[in-house]
Amino acid sequence: GTHPFLRTLEGLRKQHVIINAIKLKALYFQHINSLIADALHCSMEQTHSLAELIYNKTQGNAFFTTAFLKTLYEEALLVFDFNKQRWQWDLEQISQKEMTNNVVELMVDKIQKFPPETRTVLTLAANVGNQFNLKTLAVIYDQSPKSTLEALWQAVAEGLIISLNENYKLVGALD
Repeated sequence: GTHPFLRTLEGLRKQHVIINAIKLKALYFQHINSLIADALHCSMEQTHSLAELIYNKTQGNAFFTTAFLKTLYEEALLVFDFNKQRWQWDLEQISQKEMTNNVVELMVDKIQKFPPETRTVLTLAANVGNQFNLKTLAVIYDQSPKSTLEALWQAVAEGLIISLNENYKLVGALD
């Protein structure tokens, strides 16, 4: 009840603002298996054991499922064998991988793996707010817009920051 988002929603309700909520249920096992089979270009029979393991770790949460798959790839627990032209995984090693059930812990873990300059500029951006202008952030960061974007790029690539327009692609023209 004390979370800022929940307080904001309550304030909006008091002002009689219409708020629509969409409740998302967990994915069923067959959906997880289908997602994994499609992503790895194999049959659902081939991915059944992997999907079962991932489903048990994520409880069908779509966000955690995709994050867990990315983590497996990043940690080379899910690799593409170019000789055999197929994806490989070791269920034993994956089963030992811990999976948080907390989005905040997952994001903190991901951010801690970023280079120091990325963490620094993300901290500055967070202080600006949930939306920021690259030029403004560059001034605060005391770097060019291009250097600022380069520092942010891993966070952009990971989907932590989403551009509201395509202007970031013109960053070279900003220097």
